[in-house]
Amino acid sequence: APRGQYVRDQWARDLQAAMDQPTTHGRYVHLYLNGLYWGIYNMGERPASSYQADYFGGEKGEYDVINSNNAIDGDLAAWNTMMGMANAGLAGAEAYADILELVDIENFIDYMIMNFYGGNQDWSHHNWYASYNHEDPDGRWRFHSWDAEKVLQGIRDNSTRGRDGGSPTGIHHQLLTNPEYQLKF
Repeated sequence: APRGQYVRDQWARDLQAAMDQPTTHGRYVHLYLNGLYWGIYNMGERPASSYQADYFGGEKGEYDVINSNNAIDGDLAAWNTMMGMANAGLAGAEAYADILELVDIENFIDYMIMNFYGGNQDWSHHNWYASYNHEDPDGRWRFHSWDAEKVLQGIRDNSTRGRDGGSPTGIHHQLLTNPEYQLKF
């Protein structure tokens, strides 16, 4: 296995937890199949609707879970609404206040900082999860580290310039047009 492969993804999840943000958990295991040793694996939770319901309450059917712009659970209706708001522009105070009704902004900022700090080179165009409880009147989109095995690889890796449409970096760059978000970030 390439150097660091076993620790990078878990490091990103652990960093998200250290930032007091919800994250999936992982555990290193020795894998045996039919008595044959296959090596060490990092077994991790998937932030699907069952994870959401177990950790945040409610029923599995109350959650929309997006993995790289695809609905894993639920549908894309609430996601598309939020993305429409973001793409319409967030520079104004009213637009920013509206997006705060749909996005857990502290979670989002910490999620972005974690990926930027790690120089995640295999992210934003894919390898991300977001979840939303559409039955909770206070529900907000949360972002979860996923498949971050490409963090901390190169000293010059820079993931801050990404602007992938419909993704966390696309949302972030729309938010950067707002002075309140700039200050908070």
